[in-house]
Amino acid sequence: MKIWKTFSGIISILVFGFVVFQSCAAKMVDDYQGKGGTAGVAGMLVAIVLLICGALSISTRSSTKGAGDLSIVILYVIAAIVGYTKHGFYKDLIVWATWCLICAVVVFVLDIVQTVNRYTQKNQINNQNNMNQVPYNRNQNLPNFPPGIQGNQGNQGNLVNPQNNVFPNQNSSSNLQSGVLSNQYTTQNVQSSVSSIELIKKYKELLDMGAITQEEFDKKKQELLK
Repeated sequence: MKIWKTFSGIISILVFGFVVFQSCAAKMVDDYQGKGGTAGVAGMLVAIVLLICGALSISTRSSTKGAGDLSIVILYVIAAIVGYTKHGFYKDLIVWATWCLICAVVVFVLDIVQTVNRYTQKNQINNQNNMNQVPYNRNQNLPNFPPGIQGNQGNQGNLVNPQNNVFPNQNSSSNLQSGVLSNQYTTQNVQSSVSSIELIKKYKELLDMGAITQEEFDKKKQELLK
């Protein structure tokens, strides 16, 4: 669209001067013949439309929303109709009317294509945004803990749950450690539901959190690897 508007705008402005010169000559012939010919007036009208549409095309060439396209199409169509119907003996006016018609058709088609592409891209962006929206899971970043040291929320629940009697006091690291050590589930019971490697990872997470000591972690690790 930008290339065509620039090209057609420059050509229309250049042709304007030539059409004005021919129209003045045609008007003089009409006056000399005294038959009330309209070739000169029609030529001047076409020339004015060429100048206006040429300026509009150049000034709106960078617009992505089709600014001024409707006005350009309407003016070009009017000029084409006048040129075809009122040319009289001024045969060159048919050529300039054809140029106006070509410009009108091309701008109209390109405007439709640009509008369709714009809405297509908008829909694609909206669909992509919808696909990228992932429901928030407040537990998604919490580690999985083995049975017996999980809270009310499942495997990714809070560590503190007074009803489980595992960690009765959240603010006391000693209570946390004693809660782990006094876990009602033995190592053998835990191994029935989770593999030894997975369980070691869980104890490592507890070690990193400060819930158990390095000595306690090593002891549990040795027991699981036996």
